Amino acid sequence: MKPSWMTRREMIKASAGAAALASVAPMAYAQATNTLKVGLIGAGARGTGAAMDIARSSDGIEITHLADLYPEQLEKSRSTLEKRVPDNMKVTKDTMHAGVDSYKKVLASDVDVVLLCAYPHFRPKHAEAAINAGKHVFAEKPIAVDPVGVRRFIEAGKKAKEKGLAVLAGTQRRHAPNYRAAVQAVHDGTIGKITGGSVFFCRAAGRTPQPRRDGESDMEWMLRNWWWFSWLSGGMIGQLVIHQIDIMHWIMGGPCKSAYGFGGREVYREPVYGNIFDHFSVMYEYPGGEQFNAYTRQTPGTDGNISDTFLGAKGKLVNASSRSVLADWNNKPIQLFKGEGSPYVLEHTDMVNSIRAGEPINESLQVAESTLMAIMGQMSAWTGKKIDFEWMMNESQMDLTPPSYDEGEIPGVPIPGKTQLI
Repeated sequence: MKPSWMTRREMIKASAGAAALASVAPMAYAQATNTLKVGLIGAGARGTGAAMDIARSSDGIEITHLADLYPEQLEKSRSTLEKRVPDNMKVTKDTMHAGVDSYKKVLASDVDVVLLCAYPHFRPKHAEAAINAGKHVFAEKPIAVDPVGVRRFIEAGKKAKEKGLAVLAGTQRRHAPNYRAAVQAVHDGTIGKITGGSVFFCRAAGRTPQPRRDGESDMEWMLRNWWWFSWLSGGMIGQLVIHQIDIMHWIMGGPCKSAYGFGGREVYREPVYGNIFDHFSVMYEYPGGEQFNAYTRQTPGTDGNISDTFLGAKGKLVNASSRSVLADWNNKPIQLFKGEGSPYVLEHTDMVNSIRAGEPINESLQVAESTLMAIMGQMSAWTGKKIDFEWMMNESQMDLTPPSYDEGEIPGVPIPGKTQLI
């Protein structure tokens, strides 16, 4: 699907422009040294959190550069990091960069690792540029908001492998001890062949949209309210239940065959809430006929549920945060696994260790496939159509890039039955 405001000529022009912006002069590849210098691109709450996580993951971590669209966000991030991880902070006024092209200044520096935590729409461009510059990459999820971006990220991940660079994804559950042990037990056949399941990421609390300021353009307003626009954030599936979709991918050893979903705007109907759907229900089917239902919503006053259940021939696996339980069909526990340590920190520990061992971790393909599954669910709900993974990966030309970053235009809300696949 392409936005109603984008012609094919504009789509091609925008893609070419994005590629030009992404070009950064190559630098020497980051080497496996004891001290690793880290640059943060996207200094919001999640980016600042990722910087704290890598600082706490290992000795010898120095945070040397910060980049963000807004100067005030840089100051806020710097202040937080100096309070929380003071020994790791090596940022100076000269290594704080604001503006659209601020990421280029980080990539032109001597940092070894970059944390890509800016708006998801820019993730493929930033990943491509970082890898071209010879940097190890942590990429927050989702790694793209459309199939064109997913394919671009995959190609960047291939180049990273050729260059011996690490690519870590923000799907931290793959690094949680309880999840690792539980998934291994499933793969060992403890509950038999997996036949299906249900995954949830539903919550009452969430972000609050910011009202438009006097004289603020459409683009400026959208950027400040990025979470509420699918072209910037990836929507609610890409932001929330993608974690459980990634566990599904992990359990099943790969992506689904198809997706068929429903969704809409039940609560967030006003224009201030952008153009995202506020709830989704998607059925993912695998080649063997296994079916998984994914649910997500964010509605004030409702019960939360962040969990995933996988059904096997002999029992089931239930994951909920730091606790994983394998049980038989009478709900008698077979094995219980408890989490130890923060998976947000442990994922960075795994990346740092892999870099220093000269065997850099590369999670680019798995997170790209999980992201594409999330996009499939969203597209199916938008259009009312069943969508095949192979078509999405190889043929879909959906590109949500706006025709211009200077002015922009607020995209409309998708309408099932009218919104078309592309």
